[in-house]
Formats: sequence, structure tokens, C-alpha cells
Amino acid sequence: MFSTPSNYMAQVRSGDVRVLGRVSGASLPDPGLLMAEALGAVLAAPTVEAARDAIVRAAVRIGAGSGGALLRSGADDRLSLTGATVPGLGDIPAYQPSLARRALRAGRPLTAAAADEGWAPPAWREALPGRQVVAVPVVVGDDPHVLLVVRDADVPFVDAEVDRLAALLRVVLYSPNG
Repeated sequence: MFSTPSNYMAQVRSGDVRVLGRVSGASLPDPGLLMAEALGAVLAAPTVEAARDAIVRAAVRIGAGSGGALLRSGADDRLSLTGATVPGLGDIPAYQPSLARRALRAGRPLTAAAADEGWAPPAWREALPGRQVVAVPVVVGDDPHVLLVVRDADVPFVDAEVDRLAALLRVVLYSPNG
């Protein structure tokens, strides 16, 4: 059964709906169109490096973020930077804190307040300021990757956004050759 605007308002008044946050001037683009646009940008990239940066830019847009990075996990537990929205970020050594590493170990997306110093090393927190952060791990074959998206707004990431980010990674990182 379809709801009407008056039914939505009744649900809000009854307490069945919880407001997670308010963002002024926000737009809500169609998720399907965003995904199609993202895939087109990755396919049009002239180099592998440009494609990785396009993945991050697309993910930031899909996740309504302000910045992000794509990392690949190595055998030594180092997280190697493969794409980012800001220049100058380096790899994250095994001894430095990382929400991305925790998400890979947990095998599921994790979120945190960006004020939590444990989400990334100091240089990363300075280069990618925000209020909320999500780490989305995806393992394709034996190749573990994790996407970080940082959001300026103090609005938590919801499951639908995280699911879209994971779907984007699965599609663009999939390799039929193993």
C-alpha cells in the first residue's frame, strides 16, 4: 500500500520515524543516476590511476561526503593508498590507527565520528576533515580494498548509502580474470 504525504506526517507525529539530522541546502539526487554516472566516469578514465580517483570521487558523491580515499590492504597490514580526493595522503602503516583496517578485519562497514582520533592518522584527519566517516570494505578475489568517505554534516551514514558504496566497489573492482 502506498503512503500519502498525510500518512507520512502521521508517522512522524506518532514517533514511528526518527529524524537523524538536518542539513540545509542539501539535494537528494537519484541514487540510480548517481551510480550510472559513477560507472561512466570510471569507464571513461584514461588511466588506471584516473579510474581509481574517479571511483573515490563517485563514492564521495554517492555518500554525500566531502572527501574520501580508496586503500588496498597488503600482506604486512599496511594500507596502500590507491585513490583520493585530496593530494598528499600517504599509505597507512600497520602501527597507525585506522577505521579502514578495523572494517577489513570485521568484514563489514564501520562508521565513526570524525572527531574520534582512531579513525585515521593525524595527517589524514587534517587532510580529510569532517564530522562523520564510513569505512566500506570489499574483497574481490584475494584483493581486499576499503573505501573511506568523510562527511561534513553531522548526519550519520544510513544502511542504504553504505550498501550503495559497497555495490559501487564490487562492480568497479570486479575482475573476470581473477
